[in-house]
Parts: sequence; C-alpha cells; structure tokens
Amino acid sequence: MPRRASPAALALLAAALACACAKVDESPRLLATARATPPATVPRRLFAVPISPGAFLFMDGDVSPDGRSFAFVEYWLNGDRQIRVADMAGGGARTLVHGQGERSAVTWSPDGREIAYASPDGVMAVDARSGAKRRVWTGDLEATWTQWRGDGRIAFAGKEIKLWGEPEPPLHPMAAAADGAVSEPVEMGVELMTAPSYGPDGARAAFFLEERAGRTLWVMDLASGRARCMATVLADGHPPVWSRDGGELYFIARPDSGRGGGQVHATRIREGGARLLEIAPWVHDVSVDARGNLFLVSAADAGYEQDALWLYPRAAVERAMSRPLDVPACRRPPRRLRR
Repeated sequence: MPRRASPAALALLAAALACACAKVDESPRLLATARATPPATVPRRLFAVPISPGAFLFMDGDVSPDGRSFAFVEYWLNGDRQIRVADMAGGGARTLVHGQGERSAVTWSPDGREIAYASPDGVMAVDARSGAKRRVWTGDLEATWTQWRGDGRIAFAGKEIKLWGEPEPPLHPMAAAADGAVSEPVEMGVELMTAPSYGPDGARAAFFLEERAGRTLWVMDLASGRARCMATVLADGHPPVWSRDGGELYFIARPDSGRGGGQVHATRIREGGARLLEIAPWVHDVSVDARGNLFLVSAADAGYEQDALWLYPRAAVERAMSRPLDVPACRRPPRRLRR
C-alpha cells in the first residue's frame, strides 16, 4: 500500500511547483526585456496612402518640411512610375510626374517648393504646385538616391549600370547645385554600405559601413574627414535620416532573429548609441518634419489592405530619448576616413 504524504511534504511539493512555474513564466519576460521593448506610445495611423487604380505599391516617401504634404513614388504593373503628392489633411493626392522608367528617392527642397528625384534622365526636380520639371544633373552614372541638403545642394549617389550576373557596383556620392550648374564628387575614403545622409548644415554626413564586427553607424565631418562611430546595428538598406536640427539620427534595423521585423531606432549624436522607438515589422521608411515629428511608412501587410502613413509625435520621441540606451555607444576612437 503506498504511503500517504504528510501535510508538510505536500506543502513543500506545492511550493516547489509554484517556484518552477514562476521561473517558466518569467523567462519570456526577461528575454523580452533583454531585447529591449519600445515605449508604450503606439504610432497613430494618419491615412492609407492613396494609390491609383492599376498601381501595386509605392516606395520612397518623404514628408514636406511643414508636415502638410507627403510625396511618394507609385509603381504600375505596365512599368510606369508616378510621383504623387498626398495632402496630409486627407484631401486626396495628385500626380506630378508620370511615365515609363525608374523614378525613385523623392526628397523635398528645404522651402517645400520643389521635389527632387532620381530618374533615367539623371537627377530631376519638379515644382510641387505646377508639376514643371527641370534637369539638375545628368552623366554616365545611374542616380539611385537623392537628398536635398540644407545648404541648397542636391546630394545623390551614382553608380555604374549593373549588368546581369555582375556584383553590385560601388556607390559614388555626389552633390550638385540646385540650378545644375556645378556637380562634384564627395570623397568619403571608404566604400559605403548605403548612400550618405547629410546633416541640415551640409557639414556632416552619416552613413553605414559593413565591417567585421557588423554594420556600424558613423558621422563624419566633411571638412576634416574625421568620423566617429555611433553604434553597431543591424541596419537595413536605407540611409539614416537626420532630425531637422541636426541633433539626432533615425534608422530602421532588421534583426536576423527568428522573429524578424523592423525596429525604428534613434541616435543622439552627442552621446552615440541608440534607443528603440518602435518595433514594427511593417515599417519600411522613416521621414521627419520641421517640428521633429516622425512619420513611419508601413507596408500593406500591417493588417491593412493599403500602405499607410503613421505619426510618431515629437513628444513620444523625447520620452523615448530619456530612457537608457538600448544599443550601447561605440567605444572606438574617432578616425580620419578621408585623407
């Protein structure tokens, strides 16, 4: 006949089981904390991007400096590319540029009057009201990215046309006067993983490098060629985005974990490192307005049938930036990348 356990033994067994259950239940929370969790503020969905009938997706969105308009590139099944501008107040969208050929990388001028973009004809600019186009730069290189710098120059990255089966050609950072009169190469001294992103004053550039330790975020003073490593991050293929005051950088990271997804990070340049703003598997682009509000561009698989634009307000950014770093700052000393 089996022995009956004493009340004291049963109490000990119950305590042990409770302890074991607590440990099992606690592990996921500890793991989540170790991976860093974003603040509780959820970005507010502004609107579904008004894609034309016949178009299947949009890319390369940019919010105007005053935060009132959203420019984006629309892809059509027949090969056409449209540049459209949506009213942020919900007044629909209008087409500025339409036709065959690749168009990408829209960027607003600092005064909000024009939009520059890369095209088969080189770097173009279009009037945001009238739709009148002008050529800013053309050459032997293929323009793949544009940014209207705060100093009035239009930066872009050019590369040799890639033939089938050949490796990806290196990027050649360039800068052109807005009137197209002058273009000049921007020497970085290293092969960049993405095009550089220039600060509002045009005196600094931020970019990612592919190194043994991983992908690293750097900020370089263009006059001296000295650069400082900010953090080691799993950045995607987009250049970082500067705040309008030049004090912060925003970028998307995509961890190579089983959970995947996208993570929106912010870096305060004076301290380095990064803070996690939002875990969003659906986000593929970030933009910022003059007041410091972030805008996240989502893909259609975010639970909605259309791509959408989301607002991450400046107040939420400031709350996130007051927390401890989620990604430590680089401890590597500054170095001169360009001689």
